[in-house]
Amino acid sequence: MQSGLRYNKRQYRCTLYPIGIPLAEEMARFLIIAGIILVILGILLNFFPKIGHLPGDIYIEKPHGRIIIPITSMVIISVVLTVMINLVLWILSKIR
Repeated sequence: MQSGLRYNKRQYRCTLYPIGIPLAEEMARFLIIAGIILVILGILLNFFPKIGHLPGDIYIEKPHGRIIIPITSMVIISVVLTVMINLVLWILSKIR
């Protein structure tokens, strides 16, 4: 099966095939899922205010300013996001 975009002349809309879902619906679904993920992350950050102040995060304070390099926090956030995205993709593949 080929995948890609094609123009449906009868309905005058661009659809993805072989699925047959219009691109607007596909984009709407993506935006809803992205919004849900952002809301969940916002709630989690309210319950875990220590993110950014973990051991392994580098803080450099000088009289003229401060530099914060949150290495450990970014690794943890990366792992959590990877698991969440893979879970969402797995759920969406089971739905289709």
